[in-house]
Amino acid sequence: MAKYVRREKNMENTASLIIGKREIAVKEYRHQRVVTFKDIDTVHERPSGTANKRFLDNQKHFKENLDYFELANNDLKIIKRLPDFGISSKASKIILITESGYLMLVKSFTDDLAWQIQRQLVNTYFRAKEMAENAKHKLQERRLSLRETKMKIDALREVNRTVKTLCAKTTQSYRNNVATKLMQNFGIDIPEEVFETTGIQCDMAVKEFVDNQCEKTGKVKIAELHETYMKWCKTEGVKPLTKVKFGKEVELLGFEKAAFGIGRCWTGIQLKI
Repeated sequence: MAKYVRREKNMENTASLIIGKREIAVKEYRHQRVVTFKDIDTVHERPSGTANKRFLDNQKHFKENLDYFELANNDLKIIKRLPDFGISSKASKIILITESGYLMLVKSFTDDLAWQIQRQLVNTYFRAKEMAENAKHKLQERRLSLRETKMKIDALREVNRTVKTLCAKTTQSYRNNVATKLMQNFGIDIPEEVFETTGIQCDMAVKEFVDNQCEKTGKVKIAELHETYMKWCKTEGVKPLTKVKFGKEVELLGFEKAAFGIGRCWTGIQLKI
């Protein structure tokens, strides 16, 4: 299995890879990995000049700038300064082989070592940069997703603080409406049955009393409604709630208290005549 090695050469960091039993420096040209003939001979343990000869014998099948790059003049001068390439100062030109060129060049290498080296060189050398870039892209997407999630959590915490403040100052009905709107803003659908199964439901006897004995309009004194409820409970054989508990149940049904000239009343509800 290949592994990276860091070397200090000419005061510059150079990445190297162990391919098979041999070490080669990582080389890049025009944003892609390339190898030299010397690299190919080294990792395949072939005599020096083998890869170059195979290339010259079959050069008509190779496409320049796709399967290989031929560098001379100024381009070659730049490459010579890079320690990774190990180019002799006397060289008049150099051939750099791409992944596709390498696979064409080693078609005739059919020994067991050749198959092993080909797979390793392709997967851990030529395609390593692409894999690293894909991993980096996925990491960036993950970080963006986490950042968005954190923003939503922070917003929900702010909503929670706001709701707590409202809970201390408003009626149950108002709080339910606010909570519903806030959750809908966050794309959370709230089925009606939620309110029937989460502890927010009204006492069924109180609900039956309101449905049968009241109209959902007008207003009625708080004391008068409770007194009528007590009489209804006695008639129906139902254990009545205290005035305070009864009031909380009425709030759960969506009715609110308000002050009028006749005293404090429930609004939106009145006794049937």
